[in-house]
Amino acid sequence: MKHDSYLKYLFILFISLSMISGCRENQPGAELSLASPVINIPQSGGYVDFNIFTNTSWHIDNPEGFSLSPLSGKGSTTVRLTTEPNNQVASVRSGVFTVVGEENLSVVVTVTQPGIAPVLTVSPQQIEASWSQEVYTLDIVCNFAWEASSDAQWCQVSPASGDGNGVLLVSASENSTSQPRTAVISLGNAGLGISRLIPVNQEGYVVNPRMLDSLVLVRFFTETGGSSWQKDKWDLASPIDTWTGIRLNTQGRVDSLSLASGVISQQGIIPDCIGELTDLVALSLGSNSFTGPFPESVRNLKLLRRLNIGSNPQVNGPIPEWIGELTRLERLSLGSMTGLTGSIPASIGQLVNLTDLNLVGCSGLSGSIPPEIGNLVNLQNIQLNNVPLTGTIPPEFGRLASLENLGLYNTKLSLPIPDEFFDGLTHLSSILFHQNANFNGPLPEGFGRLTTTSDRLSIRLENCNFTGTIPESWVNIPIVSTQLRLQGNRLSGTIPELMKQHTCWNENIWKPSLYICPQQVGYGFTNCD
Repeated sequence: MKHDSYLKYLFILFISLSMISGCRENQPGAELSLASPVINIPQSGGYVDFNIFTNTSWHIDNPEGFSLSPLSGKGSTTVRLTTEPNNQVASVRSGVFTVVGEENLSVVVTVTQPGIAPVLTVSPQQIEASWSQEVYTLDIVCNFAWEASSDAQWCQVSPASGDGNGVLLVSASENSTSQPRTAVISLGNAGLGISRLIPVNQEGYVVNPRMLDSLVLVRFFTETGGSSWQKDKWDLASPIDTWTGIRLNTQGRVDSLSLASGVISQQGIIPDCIGELTDLVALSLGSNSFTGPFPESVRNLKLLRRLNIGSNPQVNGPIPEWIGELTRLERLSLGSMTGLTGSIPASIGQLVNLTDLNLVGCSGLSGSIPPEIGNLVNLQNIQLNNVPLTGTIPPEFGRLASLENLGLYNTKLSLPIPDEFFDGLTHLSSILFHQNANFNGPLPEGFGRLTTTSDRLSIRLENCNFTGTIPESWVNIPIVSTQLRLQGNRLSGTIPELMKQHTCWNENIWKPSLYICPQQVGYGFTNCD
């Protein structure tokens, strides 16, 4: 019995010792950590709180330069770091300290604080200098030391250095040449890697613009044989605003040169000096004796609204592609220039302000009508008569919503006439399609869909090769139609009775006995009475 009790006692003792040993084995070790080992302090200073997570005693080593509270403790806690503002420009203040715990645990903490952001603004940011000697000022707003310099001898700066806000004087010497020149002023602090570049653009020596224009006109007079002009000779001893065909604008520049209708009898190219009259809005040199290619110098006249060099048959070569650069053009007249060759350039579609286009009688042109003409939404009058154009009328014509007068007679164009033509043009007053031998098909039904805001409408389709009879839809041709000419075609059959009841079917308006009924030999209507 005593033996059993003894064994029971030993068993209980063993169990107790095992539990104690297990508790010791499960006891946690020392721990130490921070939410972040990097603390960022704002430039303005103040305080930042950071948390220490630990189950041991701790203290802070190397706290020099930092205000920390507390410097030691036991267990997790919050430490406050306090700093003064960092008033250094573009200078980052930094340092480290160490949080040390038991069992050789430690965390190195890095502290950073930016300095004041550098500021450098210069006004103005660019100097536009006249040709004469002048001093210009640059206002500097800055919070650090700076240096200034110029890369050109003719452009000097003063002072060469400064600290903080200030004024920089820029001295530009006189430019005695006609050519503009450029200098660059450098301002900044190389150590900080901050700089500003200020361009100085100085114009060339400028003569009075009116004087320059007068010199150009004298050259024009001389190069065109002014002494032999048939009329309107200029008196070079008188002011230029008294010369025939010359008009000045409010700035005293020549804005109109008009010497049309046989003034200049001497043959020769249009002088290049024309391109120096850069304020021209109107240039009219038609019906003279000019020769040679289309004048390249006209390309410089970006303000042109009206250009007329028509009826100079010896001006030759293609219409240049650069014509599309004269985007302010409203009227372009090249009529009767039989020496022009090639096709109508697609760039003509860039002349979106064009209201009038005249190529009448340019018999040397060829090719088709460029569809880009459809971009000329302001076009009111287009005359391509007596030009051997081929192909068909492009459907883009339907976009010419402002079109009033269309001349396309005596060409080599063919049918069909696109539906867009009849549906999109609502301001027409004249449609001139006569003498087109390749119009050799039925009369288009679309003429019966025409509408117009005009108080008159002239439709000329005579002397083509239209076949068939008059479509019944034509009874809807607007009653403002003052002219309908169909004679000289190959029309036949019976005229629709409703057509003969049209308001305009009488000898006072359409005059059918003269302008509708007579057809080519072997053709004619059966009921034309």
